[in-house]
Amino acid sequence: MSLFALSCLSCGISFIILSAVTLFFSKTALHRRLLFFNISVIVWGLGLFAVGIADTESEALLRWKIANAGGMFVGPFFYHFVISFCGIRRKRLLLSGYLLAMLFAIAILTTDYIINKTRFTYSIYFIEANHLYTLALIFYMSFVLFSYIELFKFLPNARGHKRSQSLYIIYGFMFGFVGATTSFLPMFKIDIIYPFGNFGITMSGIFLSYAIFRNHLMDINIALKRSLIYSLTVSIVTGLYVVFVIMVTKLLSDVSGISSLAITTLAALIMALLFHPLRDRVQSLIDRLFSKTTYDYYSTVNKVSYELASTIDLKYIQRYIVDTMFSLLKVKTAYLLSEKDGYFVPAYYRCHKNTPDNDMSKKRISKGSELINFMNSKKILIKEELQMLHDYPAAVIEDLILFESEVAVPVFIEDKIAFLFILGEKLSGDMLSEEDIRLLTTIANQASTALKNALLYEELEVRVEKRTAEITAVVDQLQEEIIEKMHAEVELKRFSKKLEQKNQELQEFAYIASHDLQEPLRKVMAFGDRLKTKYAPVMDDQGRDYLERMQNATRRMQNFINDLLTFSRITTRAHPFISTDLSRVAHEVLVDLEGEQDEERE
Repeated sequence: MSLFALSCLSCGISFIILSAVTLFFSKTALHRRLLFFNISVIVWGLGLFAVGIADTESEALLRWKIANAGGMFVGPFFYHFVISFCGIRRKRLLLSGYLLAMLFAIAILTTDYIINKTRFTYSIYFIEANHLYTLALIFYMSFVLFSYIELFKFLPNARGHKRSQSLYIIYGFMFGFVGATTSFLPMFKIDIIYPFGNFGITMSGIFLSYAIFRNHLMDINIALKRSLIYSLTVSIVTGLYVVFVIMVTKLLSDVSGISSLAITTLAALIMALLFHPLRDRVQSLIDRLFSKTTYDYYSTVNKVSYELASTIDLKYIQRYIVDTMFSLLKVKTAYLLSEKDGYFVPAYYRCHKNTPDNDMSKKRISKGSELINFMNSKKILIKEELQMLHDYPAAVIEDLILFESEVAVPVFIEDKIAFLFILGEKLSGDMLSEEDIRLLTTIANQASTALKNALLYEELEVRVEKRTAEITAVVDQLQEEIIEKMHAEVELKRFSKKLEQKNQELQEFAYIASHDLQEPLRKVMAFGDRLKTKYAPVMDDQGRDYLERMQNATRRMQNFINDLLTFSRITTRAHPFISTDLSRVAHEVLVDLEGEQDEERE
């Protein structure tokens, strides 16, 4: 089997697979138009495969007619598919295209005016193009050109998934159209390259299948687990390697004359050694091509991981996460919402300078909202993927629209959503790539640990501050009490000093008073003694009694003064008890009372 035949066979098989996927998941008119395009490519590919294995010129001519009859509809079907995708109407041009394709196909199949002669080159019977075949080929190329004009006009205004889908269509189909061109060169006697370009059509089929499985091309949403999508992606990328190996094997076999088995074994060995790095490189290249990803995933993850692990400042962590994603992914808005009083409110956010603020700091999402409930069982939410579901909750979309966001990433702490990371549309209008989503998920997991530690540290700081405040209050109270006590001691010392001074004055006064009082009393006592000695014999009993009373009263007065002096002295020392004869005191009081009564009677 020649390399030409093999490339045509792979072309037919790859588009049969793509047609099966499109047919199985077909839901809209757009999908049906893609299916019709795929069928026309299958007729072209399998027809040329039959040409590649034809043994005679007559067999080759018949098979060329079948292949080209199908190929005449490739241009109009592709154009119809493109204008449907772009949402535009070109009814007259489209009708003209289908009519011309039908006329050319009928003429090719029923007459010999367009295809009637071959030339044998590269061991294959190729058509020798005439004027009518050249005209038919111009017709085909014109509609391909019209299609690409519409796509390039549509691309600048496309956003999100629609933009990425546009890029997949532009580049994906370009492989096929450019590759198929090599099949036409020998028809015009241009034998500068071996006509194995139909491998380009094979690559288109694989590439478009990749886009359908990985990025929901044309809104064909296949609800598969990530592990299955990953396996299919690996299989599709592997298909590209297989195509490459087959091409190289056949080419080297024809050039070197070495058996194809040896070349195939060598190529398979090389593929086995390079499979994983090449697979990762191809997937990364495709994602970067259609999502404009400009960062290195692993170095970014390592840098973010180191930065988050080196701090426990909650506000710094919040700012760092938002700033990093805002600058890396080049989005219009980036929010980090934290839970507060039953709502998720912006803890920190960034907006592009051309994006209106709209008082975003006051926006909030209820803790019991549909978005939060929906995300409790999801790791990440992409608005466009959610909208592809027939029964998606409208309230979830409303919450995302509130923040003009395209993707929401929950940050779980102890199985509860503690923070919500929300991103808006990319400035370029491109969709978030698989690598972008993987980066967001990884950083969300890292942020969970960092934010948890920061919250614990902040809570500890609050407790320490509260305890410190309590201790400070107690210390202040003790200081106040000590100061009050010190003031009281000062006042007490001052009072004691005043008391001591007054006591001293009292003693001085008592001394003076005792001297002033005792001196007259001594004189009275002396005069009393003289009267008693000199005149007592001549006095009657009443006179002697009065004289005795006077002396007793004077003695009591003197004793009283002595007691006062004694009391004034003992107040500056301890207060001892003094022994007193109570009967004597009572007798003296009675004598005084009798004397007072006698004086009243007289």
